[in-house]
Amino acid sequence: MRFFDCIFTGTNIKVTLPNMKLSFLSIPLMILSFCVKGQVFIPIIIFTENQSMYQCPSNDPQALEYFKQGNENRRYNKPLAEVYYKGAIKQDSLFCDAYNNLSLLYLKDQKYDSAWKYIEASLKINSSNPWALETKGQLLLKRKEYEEATDYFYGLSKQQPGKSLWLYYIAESLFQQDLLDSAQFASLKMKFQMANENSYMADKYHYYMLGKIACKRGDYKTAQRTFPYVSEEFSRDAEFNYYYGLSYLRMKKSKLKKARKYIRKACNLGYEVSPEIKSELQL
Repeated sequence: MRFFDCIFTGTNIKVTLPNMKLSFLSIPLMILSFCVKGQVFIPIIIFTENQSMYQCPSNDPQALEYFKQGNENRRYNKPLAEVYYKGAIKQDSLFCDAYNNLSLLYLKDQKYDSAWKYIEASLKINSSNPWALETKGQLLLKRKEYEEATDYFYGLSKQQPGKSLWLYYIAESLFQQDLLDSAQFASLKMKFQMANENSYMADKYHYYMLGKIACKRGDYKTAQRTFPYVSEEFSRDAEFNYYYGLSYLRMKKSKLKKARKYIRKACNLGYEVSPEIKSELQL
């Protein structure tokens, strides 16, 4: 599973792009709304590094030093980062930012039970921590607890009605439950909200969801018209590749090569393709 690491640096986000000559891009926060992560396309993972982001900063110098060392090691030496984050927590048991980052470390490694343990501990310390609230919802999606995720994000959307992020999560959780009309409505609300936030990606996210919904409805012709519009932005998303490949498979039997290309890529990105489709494409 591949990730983009995103770190707040003042008014910008610094984005680490794997396997590219350009190591970092600095993108205005207003523009960058989402990054691609594995099977379900969900927003960025944000590790707390800049002190301006701290939700409950520690007054213990040793805890802060452990926390800093955890951040410095989390990309290239995750076991050592885990030790440092746990050291920060042991030094200051109320340092919720250390709990957050440790939870995200586990989330990236798909250790969802451990991630859940530490994000719940973080929320006990600070129940309004925005990073912890988002991480908890991401974990519900990753654990495939879609009904719980829907209820959870509906609750957050009522608390913060102007935040398009919650609407995205609602649309995704409804889609995963095959509640397609409701997912489409939530996606449309997200589009309008993102447009109000001046996001140039508003149409892209909406059409991405419409393409997936069209495939689930068996309307592969609509999916074929929709997916090319978002192919550049979603090329590293597992579900995009799966459903785009499926639309080729079902619409154009002469396009089996393209279907095989996209669905193989979906497999490589972590999507669980059914044995029947794998057999059909001889994957």
